[in-house]
Amino acid sequence: MAEVEDLDYIRLMCQTGLRQEALDRALGAALSKSPLSIIEALLNYGAVASGFREAVRERLRQEDTALVRLLLSTPGAMSVEAWRYCIKPYAESSPDALLLCLEHRPDVVCGALLLQALDLQNFSATAIVLAYAGSDEEFRDVRQHACKLTTQIEPPERRHEFFMILIESGCVQDSPVLREELLKDAKLRQFSLVKALTGAGVKLDVEPNNVISWAISQMDLELLELIKDGNLSSPVSPLLRLVPSSTSEQDLILLLDLLSPLGLAGESLHWHLVRAVEQHQVQLVKSLLLYGASVEYDRASAVRAAIIGAKFDILKILLRTEISSRAILGTISTAMDLASRHDRFQAMLALLKKGVAARRLAVHLRTLVADRGEVDLELIELLLRHKAPVDSVDSPGECCVSTTVRRGDVKLLRLLCDAGPCRESLSEAVVVAFNTITIHPYDVVKSMIEILLHKGACGTPLHETLLCAAHKDDQLHIVRLLLKNGAKANYKSGACFASAIKHGRSDLLKILCRSCPPSQMSTESVLPLAIDPRYYNLPDLKLLLSSTSSATVVLSSWVPDQLEGNPNIASIIPCLLQHGLDVDVRDGFLLRLAIQKKKIDLLRTTLDANPSIKSLRSAFGTATGAQIKDVDLEVLRLLLEKAESSEIGQTEALTKFTRLALVGDPKGLKLLLRYGAKVDHNDGDALMIAATSESSDVVKLLLSSKPASSFVKRVCLLVGSTKSNTTQKADILNSLLNANGGLSIEDISALLEDCIGHSHASVQLPKILLARGAEIKFKPLKAAMSRPSPELIVAMISYIKDHDTLIQLFDQARTTLYTPERALIIYRCLLDRSVMLGNPISQTSLHDALFESISETGSTRTIVQLLVQRGADPNKNKAGCFVLAARADNEGQFRIISKYAKLNVVLPALLDNLQDETQIVRWFKICLEENHAEIPVNQEKLLLIAYANFQTVQSF
Repeated sequence: MAEVEDLDYIRLMCQTGLRQEALDRALGAALSKSPLSIIEALLNYGAVASGFREAVRERLRQEDTALVRLLLSTPGAMSVEAWRYCIKPYAESSPDALLLCLEHRPDVVCGALLLQALDLQNFSATAIVLAYAGSDEEFRDVRQHACKLTTQIEPPERRHEFFMILIESGCVQDSPVLREELLKDAKLRQFSLVKALTGAGVKLDVEPNNVISWAISQMDLELLELIKDGNLSSPVSPLLRLVPSSTSEQDLILLLDLLSPLGLAGESLHWHLVRAVEQHQVQLVKSLLLYGASVEYDRASAVRAAIIGAKFDILKILLRTEISSRAILGTISTAMDLASRHDRFQAMLALLKKGVAARRLAVHLRTLVADRGEVDLELIELLLRHKAPVDSVDSPGECCVSTTVRRGDVKLLRLLCDAGPCRESLSEAVVVAFNTITIHPYDVVKSMIEILLHKGACGTPLHETLLCAAHKDDQLHIVRLLLKNGAKANYKSGACFASAIKHGRSDLLKILCRSCPPSQMSTESVLPLAIDPRYYNLPDLKLLLSSTSSATVVLSSWVPDQLEGNPNIASIIPCLLQHGLDVDVRDGFLLRLAIQKKKIDLLRTTLDANPSIKSLRSAFGTATGAQIKDVDLEVLRLLLEKAESSEIGQTEALTKFTRLALVGDPKGLKLLLRYGAKVDHNDGDALMIAATSESSDVVKLLLSSKPASSFVKRVCLLVGSTKSNTTQKADILNSLLNANGGLSIEDISALLEDCIGHSHASVQLPKILLARGAEIKFKPLKAAMSRPSPELIVAMISYIKDHDTLIQLFDQARTTLYTPERALIIYRCLLDRSVMLGNPISQTSLHDALFESISETGSTRTIVQLLVQRGADPNKNKAGCFVLAARADNEGQFRIISKYAKLNVVLPALLDNLQDETQIVRWFKICLEENHAEIPVNQEKLLLIAYANFQTVQSF
């Protein structure tokens, strides 16, 4: 009854509108001890039980299923979090309650609930939680933890059950925990678990829990069969290295078959192929090749292993596969290293059948040829059949042909030559063959050279060999053989010819010249040797020059310096001239050389070759270039005679031989003049030297060649300039003036003018010219007046015939400053000559001369005396001469002219021009003392002038 009343009361209270907080507190109180009806009533009015988790959890622990149903039937009675908290006890104790709860509230499912079920190892709870999970994403964050908890479940069978439901729910994915579990199960051979986890995608090959590695290392084929379709992150082939070495061939084949679906490839597979070859496991080799093992692995190690082990059955199997030429090539060296010739041949045969680039066989062919032991001809033939190159591209000197020649193996050489080596190889081998002449018998060397030449050896090596043979004394037969087959003696500018000449081997030189005439270059190179005094042999020189078609060309450009100092020039030069040497080489070098060496016969021979005038001139210069006393006149005669009076230097030498004639040896001078030497040369230098030396005979000898008048006049001037006045000098001057029929009056007059113009010290020439009728003109007279010595002007004045010229000369004399002595001489001569001509100098000119003489400071009384005596009037121009003398205080001159004074002119002039009364009186007295003429003087007039000029006239 009380329960009913309480229920009614509660409903009444709820109907009045209780707040949510009050309702919730009432529900909390009801959960602890109230019946379900009250709890239901409160829930119906909106009460929420989420805040009372412990109370609800306690009721659930008491298996109060009715309360669970009530709470589940009331929406919003509890939140998801509240249910998850309260439902935990049911995971272990009451699967039915858990099932009931999750059936109505599947959203309560969560990872924590799953982990709790697994932690309790409650299979039913785990299954229920997994069954009501909305999706596997709900457990994404707890998968690894869930799997870890599962791995702790024992025994394995029960653990398998848990894993299966987890797998079915999608909660199992690859993780380190499951990899560890998988490896553990594999080792325990829990194949059900292994299969389940493998099927769930757990990776099999991640360290440190690599299941498949462990299975292969244990050769557990059953386990491998189980997991072969599992999750692999990397190729399985590398794991083949883990196969135990004790594994049988059959088991390894089974393993390959088992793993082949996984894709076998890579280094491990190739490695097993090499090991299978080494262990001679034929079937395994085939299987490995079938599954893709590479024969080329590690530089074709499998092939090399088959070769080394002489396993030719396996080698054939290997070579049936695809294998590159490069890989094959790498194995050839291995085959070539086999000690057994049979095995080596078999291996090489198999390899060559597979196909090898012919050029790659060259080094192996060279190796066989260079083998110090007996040559493996069979293998060499095999290589040659497969086109192994006999030549060496890199180093021609190391080709097989050359190596064979060094061995001296004629049979092998024929075999190699039949293989068609290039000309270079054949040619290089010729040199090598000849160099073995001290090692192998002569017949062997000759046979080898013949084989090489027959096969086409040519070019530089042959020429080199010929040069080597030319250096030997006993190899003429080989020299002939080489020359016959194209060896060139002109190689290296005729080095063979040079060798023959150096060693004096005329027999060799004949062979060389006959078979291979010297070329222009060879001749140019060898000619210096042929005339070298150390090697000179005239027959050899003639043979050399006569054998070449270019002797003339060579000799035309040859520089014959080597002939200087050569003791054999007497025979060499004629030979060279005979074979085309230009006699004019270097402008007469040959002539000069003959002259220098004093080889008259050689000079005649050379002159017979008709040298040019230029060469003769050069030779003549050499002949006359020596000391005068050493000149060979015969040499000069030969040269001048060949020149036929053409100018070759005789004129230039004239001066030198003139000097020689001056000392008493005129032969050379006469020779030069006889062959046209020109005396006019160098401004008549020779004539000048002879004339100035006062050698009348030499001068006359030179004048016999009729030099030009201009040069004769020049010599006259030169001779006339000397100070001497000897009879011999006069004779020379007369000879010069008489040369070529004598000079005309015009030339003599011009010569006189030139003579005076050159200021000669001697007057001998002018006198001679004047005596020969030279016309006297004012210009030379004027020049003569300036000469230091008055002798010339005196002589010239004495020949003046023209009065005007005389007057002009007098006027020039009075205006020219002379020394008193010179002026006196000139004035006297002029005045005397004017008297002789009957036309004296005018009074005006005489007065002017007097005035100028008085005005000159250094003029002497003698000049003044001469002028006044000859008629000069000092009274003219108002007695200017007196005034001038008084002003100059020249008492001596004043006294002289006072003798001719006109007092009535002089005294007034002095009064008019002088200022000092005392001086006037003085000069008056002197004038009166010197003048005794009775000339009337107007004394009164003078007195008046004196009174006018001076304050006192007591003196007067």
